[in-house]
Amino acid sequence: VTTAIGVTQGTLVLTGATTTANLGSATNIGYFKEAQVLIDVSATGGVTASLTVYIDSKLDGTTYLNLAAGLVMSTASQQVITLQKNRGLNASTLLTGEAGAGTIREVGFADDLQVRYSISGATSSISARVWLNLIG
Repeated sequence: VTTAIGVTQGTLVLTGATTTANLGSATNIGYFKEAQVLIDVSATGGVTASLTVYIDSKLDGTTYLNLAAGLVMSTASQQVITLQKNRGLNASTLLTGEAGAGTIREVGFADDLQVRYSISGATSSISARVWLNLIG
């Protein structure tokens, strides 16, 4: 079973030095075994524009913890971040701070996922689309 959720489409625009926001979330996804976050940057503008996408899950059922960070994207390009279902590890006490760029923490996801992003660069704009593809 595969289902795709369009988390966001359109242009992510930054008018200051840094913008961070949630793109969207998916809940009640516990029966899926794999999650793929597909990121398509079609254009960048401004001075040193860059985009980083983060994936979070409530491993403890309450608080979102960061599971993965995509590679920093500063040109028109694509990437896929793939996560596997929670493997029964109680890693919620081990995860602190953000995963480094291009890092996927090997703890899996719980019954939900949150996708968020950070854009940096003076007067930057990034046109991007992000999808969440769930595979069961």
